[in-house]
Amino acid sequence: MAVALFDAPLVFFLQWATFPTSNPSGVAGFTVGVYVLLVMLAAFSLQHWYVIFTAVVVVVYEVLLQHFAGVSVGAMVSTAILIGLAAAICSYAQYRLLRFVRRVDRHIRAHREAEAARRQAERVSALADLARELSGTLDPTTVAERTADSIVRLLGARTAILFRRDPASGDLVTVATIGIDRRSFPLGTRLPAGAGATGQAVSRREVVITADVLAEPGISMPPDLEARLLESNHRAACAVPLIVRGTVIGALRVADVAGRPFTDDEVHLAQAFADHAAFSLENARLYAELDAQLHQLETTQQQLVQAGKLAAVGQLVTGIAHEINNPLATIMGQAEMLSRRLSDAGQLERVAKIADCAMRAATIVRGLQTFVRPQPHDVAALDLRDVVARVTSLRRDAMRFNGVELMEDFPEGVPLVLGDAGQLEQVVLNLVINAEQAVAAVTSAPRIAIGLSVHDSRVRLSVADTGPGIPADILPRIFEPFFSTKAPTRIRGWACPSPTASSRTTGGGSSPRASRATGRPSRSSFPRIGARSPRRRAPTRRARRCVAGPSWWSRTSLTSRVCCGTS
Repeated sequence: MAVALFDAPLVFFLQWATFPTSNPSGVAGFTVGVYVLLVMLAAFSLQHWYVIFTAVVVVVYEVLLQHFAGVSVGAMVSTAILIGLAAAICSYAQYRLLRFVRRVDRHIRAHREAEAARRQAERVSALADLARELSGTLDPTTVAERTADSIVRLLGARTAILFRRDPASGDLVTVATIGIDRRSFPLGTRLPAGAGATGQAVSRREVVITADVLAEPGISMPPDLEARLLESNHRAACAVPLIVRGTVIGALRVADVAGRPFTDDEVHLAQAFADHAAFSLENARLYAELDAQLHQLETTQQQLVQAGKLAAVGQLVTGIAHEINNPLATIMGQAEMLSRRLSDAGQLERVAKIADCAMRAATIVRGLQTFVRPQPHDVAALDLRDVVARVTSLRRDAMRFNGVELMEDFPEGVPLVLGDAGQLEQVVLNLVINAEQAVAAVTSAPRIAIGLSVHDSRVRLSVADTGPGIPADILPRIFEPFFSTKAPTRIRGWACPSPTASSRTTGGGSSPRASRATGRPSRSSFPRIGARSPRRRAPTRRARRCVAGPSWWSRTSLTSRVCCGTS
C-alpha cells in the first residue's frame, strides 16, 4: 500500500516541481518509467489486487502530470496502455510464481508426510518384530537384550539399558546393555533407588526426559555413575518406567550425547517398547514360577507314588515275615546244637558263620518291617573295626576265589561310636558286595579298600573300589528303595534307605562318591564317644601301602555301587 499511497504521489509532486526549470513533456515521459518500476515493486507483495490498485493510482498521477505538461490526449492514452500492460505482465508473473511456490510446498509436504509415514511404518514393523520375537522366548535376559537393541536402532541413540527393580531394596539392577562396555558397566550393576533420571522415572512412575542429566537440579546420582557419564558424554536421557498391573518392575533408559532432544514421537515409541518389555518380562517371571511349582508338584507326586510302593511292600512284608522267621529260627537252633557237639575249630568257625548269617537274615526281616511300623534301634557303644572284621570274614574267601585284593586301613586308637551293630554290619556288607560286583568287570588288579579315620569328633568309614563308578544320572536314585541297574538274574539290594538311616540314627550320615576325577570313596561317618577302644594290632602291610597312596588310589574312581557313605 505504501507504493500506491506514498511513493506515487511523492514522485508526482517532485516531477511537477521541476517544470519551471525543465522541459515539462520530457519530465512527464521520464516519470512513465518510474511508475512502471513502482508497479513492478507492487508485484512483489504477491497480492493481485494490490498490483491492479497500484497501476490505477500511477495511471491517474501520470495522466495528470502529462496534462500539466501540455501533452496530447493520444500520448496520455498510450501511457495508460503501457502501465496497464506492465501491470498485466506483473500480475501474470506473480500468478506463475505463486503456482510454482504452491507446487513446491505441496511436494515438500508430501515428502515430509512420506518420510513420517516411512518412519511410522518402520516403528510399527519394529514393534511387530519385537512382539513376535518376544512371544517366542521366555528368557528374561533375551527379552531385555532384544528390547534394548531395537530401541537403539530405531531412535538412533548411543546406548540403552534395561533395569529390573529389586522389590526388597527398591534398587535397579542392570539386566541388559547396548552400546556400553560391559567391563565398566557389567550386568548386575545396582543403581540406588531414586538415583539418576532412571531412578526418578521409577519414583515418579512417569517418563523423565533431559538433554543433560548432570545439569538437572532435581536429579542426583552416585559419584561413580556421574564419572562414567562425564567420560562417555551420554548425558541426554529418556527414562521410561516398566509398569505391569500398577506395579513398577523396572525401567528402560535410552541415552545419547548431551544436548540431544527427544521428540514426542520418540518418547511414545520408547513407551511402547517399554510396555512390550514389561509384559514379556512379567510373563517370563510367571512362567518360571509356574515351572517351579510344576516341578514341585511332580516331586510330590513321585513321593506319593513312592509312599504307595512302600505301603504295598509293607503289606507284603507283614505276610511273609512270619514265614521267613520260622526257618531262620530252625537254622539258628540247629547251628547252636552243632556248635555244642563239634570240637574241631574249623568246623566250629563254619557253624558260627551259619548262625551269624541266619541272625543277619532275621535282622533284615526286622528291617523290612520298618516299612510298616518303626522299630527301636539297639544302639550301643561299639568298635567299627569289629563290625568290619565280621563282614570281611564272611566275604574274604569269595574275594580270594575271584582274585579281588582286599586292603584294610585300621589305625590304632580309633574311638568307639554309638550305633546298631546289626544294621551297621548290613551297611558294610552291602557296600562290600556291591564293590565286588563293581570290580568284577575290571580285567586287571581288582581292589577293594576299607578304611577307618578320625576327623574332629567323627569316625569315618570308607569303602572304595576300582570299579567303573556310578553314572551321574543314576547317582540321585541310589537311595531309592528297590531301585537297581542290575540284570533281573542278578542279586539286587533292597534297603539302601534303611542302612543309611542306621548311620543317621546316631547322628551320622552317608553319601556316595561317584566322580572319576576326584578319586574319593563312598563314606559313612559317625560321632565318636569319649571312651577309646582297646589297642589293636598295627595296620597290615597292604594297609600301609594304601595309606602311602599308591598310584591307583589317586587315579582311579573309588566308589560303591549301591548306597551309603558321607564325608
